[in-house]
Formats: sequence, C-alpha cells, structure tokens
Amino acid sequence: MVKGKVKKFVTIQPKRVRLNGALQDVVRQTVEIVPEKAYPFKIVDISAKPGDNIKVTLDEKEDEGGKLYQIVVENIRRQAGRYYEAITIKTDSDVKPELEIRVYGNITNPKAKTPPASDSSSAIDKPAEGATTVKSAPAKKDPAGGVKINISKGADKTE
Repeated sequence: MVKGKVKKFVTIQPKRVRLNGALQDVVRQTVEIVPEKAYPFKIVDISAKPGDNIKVTLDEKEDEGGKLYQIVVENIRRQAGRYYEAITIKTDSDVKPELEIRVYGNITNPKAKTPPASDSSSAIDKPAEGATTVKSAPAKKDPAGGVKINISKGADKTE
C-alpha cells in the first residue's frame, strides 16, 4: 500500500474537447490551461496528432493569479464522420514536460431545408357530405419576409 498527497500541477478546463456539429457550421471550443503557482511553467510548443481534422491556436494571457493559456480547437474536417485526435502540449517544466488533451469530433451532414411555402394555395374542391370545409385565399407576402395566409372556415352548401 502506498499513501501520499497528490499535488495539483495544472488546471485544464475542459479536460476533453468535443467538437460536434454540422459541416456548414464553425465548430470550435476553447480550452483554458492555468499553471499552479507552486509549479509555474511556459508552453513552448503545441501540436495536434495526427492533425488532419483540427486546427489549434495558442493564446497566452495574464490575470491576477499569473499566466494562463487559451487553446482554441477548431474543426477543419470537410466530410461527415467521427474522429479522434490528441493535442500535445510541451512545457519547460521538469515536473511535467508534456500534457495531452483528447479531442473527439462528430461532424454531420447539413440538415435538409424544408421547401419554401408556395405563393398560393387552393380551396378544398369536394368535401365529404356534412364535412366542414376550409378555404384559403391566395398567400400574400409580408414586408417582414414572412407569408400571410387568410383562412376562412365554413360549410359549403351545394344544391
């Protein structure tokens, strides 16, 4: 049995990156890396393996507690499917010279658009006996970009 205290070296939030979205969308996530005061370090290199599906950019910032790093992970895949990548972060620390962040991607095809509403609609021609009929007037385009449809409800009497 081994006992001991584990000291925190770094805070990585989130610990894993999930890039979920459709092909036409910009799919990205930001990861924040904050070194602990007891173990300060600098990031000297960052790379994605294999790097075929994502682009990573590093930004160094200062806050009241010291340095922090932000890594923006963006999907660059141009076909639907799932993938797995890893971001390797090299530091100047002797305690932990390398960090890894896992990246999971799930890119889907764009959703089909519904066809636009037609400019006119016709009345129901022959309703069943005793049934209520619904008649609609031609659709009018709304200046705000929508479509207005006037619908009247009543019983048709045929003689």
